[in-house]
Amino acid sequence: RLPPWLIGTIGGVGLIAFSDPPRNFGGGEISEGIINGIQEIEQSDCRVFILASDTPGYFIAHWSLQGIVDSMAAIEAAGNQTPTPRGPRGAGIFERVGDSPLVSIAANNGQAWGGGAELSWGCDLRIAAESATYGQPEVALGIPPGAGACTRLARLIGPTKCLEMILDGRPISAQEALQLGAINKVVPDDELREAAIAWAAHIAQWPGFA
Repeated sequence: RLPPWLIGTIGGVGLIAFSDPPRNFGGGEISEGIINGIQEIEQSDCRVFILASDTPGYFIAHWSLQGIVDSMAAIEAAGNQTPTPRGPRGAGIFERVGDSPLVSIAANNGQAWGGGAELSWGCDLRIAAESATYGQPEVALGIPPGAGACTRLARLIGPTKCLEMILDGRPISAQEALQLGAINKVVPDDELREAAIAWAAHIAQWPGFA
């Protein structure tokens, strides 16, 4: 088990690769590592950073269910009152990614569901491997998406398709996500990392003030 870690910076590009096998469940450790990586990259001469997974087949499978369990337990303890929609524990990472002055790119190498998809929606740009999938399955747990699918995804693909993804609960392929406008590029699986870095380097060459 490896914590998230920063793989250097070169040519104006920073790469944050994270790994928590076997399925990369999102949570405090990955959040902390990504946030620390962003802070380090922002102090360099980089203009673009990439979020990528070193766990084969999984970007972030979904956010850790423990935070959801804790929230539901708190609701029960409060008398089963109607819950206020909340993001997963460590939700500050989604805002941190989106608020960075640098351009952010999510490179999805596999499953990105729930909070994993929402981490992608929080980035400025998205590139995916052909085998990658995206999904908002929270409805099956009896909760709404709480970290950006109801807002950021709606801005990307419009409220009609966004509502369909949320209420249907089934994942979509990378090609479907591309057709909807949720992501920008789809590339062969074995070219994802190289393509993401090349794209980031192309963007990073332009004047920073622009």
